[in-house]
Amino acid sequence: MCDSRTRKHMWADIRYCANRFKISPWTFLGDFNATRFNYEHRSNGRVTKAMEDFNYTIRSAELEDLKTSGLNFTWNNMRSGVAAISNKLDREMGNWQWFKCLGNFYVHVYSPGISDHSHLSIQLMQQGHTIGKPFKFHNFWAEHPDFLTIIREEWAKTYEGPPIAKYSVKIEKFERLPQMLIY
Repeated sequence: MCDSRTRKHMWADIRYCANRFKISPWTFLGDFNATRFNYEHRSNGRVTKAMEDFNYTIRSAELEDLKTSGLNFTWNNMRSGVAAISNKLDREMGNWQWFKCLGNFYVHVYSPGISDHSHLSIQLMQQGHTIGKPFKFHNFWAEHPDFLTIIREEWAKTYEGPPIAKYSVKIEKFERLPQMLIY
């Protein structure tokens, strides 16, 4: 979808799906014809309206990119020299439930070959090579009317063990925050 009007329909569809399937793990892969960040352009680094709209959709839908390996850019204009343009237009994203249940997947970006787009494939990480995902806090959680009550109750609980282990258990409890904050 190359024009902004058509893309806006796609953004609305993504937000609809995210709301409809919020409690289920889901992911999607595709060519979004928009980048998220200025470093996803080889030609220039300016932030565009399309990037702002795309990022708004991703945040609203509570999605994150899967980890990637291979090439950084997924599309190029098949030119060389100063006329060459490369962007990251293709990506795979998952919701919070996807990362919680199936977070040991990543996307590999292959060389494009004769196409102007790279091929992507989902790969399962080897057991023992996975790295714990960082705790992410979404600001909109704090707007929930029960947010402070839930935080106080969880933080007041006591656990056995050394201080760092007790702290880790409390932080792990906060990974369940989206489930506790039913909208």
